[in-house]
Amino acid sequence: MIKNFFIEVIPMPLLWFAFGLLGAIWILWHSQKNGYDFRSSLRWAMGTFFMPAIAIPLYFWLQSTVAGNRGSKNSRQEPRDITSDMVQSCRHCGKYYGGSPARCPHCKENLLD
Repeated sequence: MIKNFFIEVIPMPLLWFAFGLLGAIWILWHSQKNGYDFRSSLRWAMGTFFMPAIAIPLYFWLQSTVAGNRGSKNSRQEPRDITSDMVQSCRHCGKYYGGSPARCPHCKENLLD
């Protein structure tokens, strides 16, 4: 009974169109969320709309490949705060402190003068 419903009521091209459209919308959103520019995201979405059976698995495969190379030179990295690794001495008490606080953690003198 269910098999007849899908064959007679919902034609296959309509399902293919809906799958392609929903996949294209999702990939457009997901690729922009992951840092692709708008033109690249739009290309992925168009490819997904016209060839969802090829584009969606290819997109996921390339995403997993890129995620595996996050430590390589070409991957984008967030800027790191290097001041937290620096050790400086207080000009008032001479003791060392880390980071860039407004006041010395030992003598409580203002360091921003």
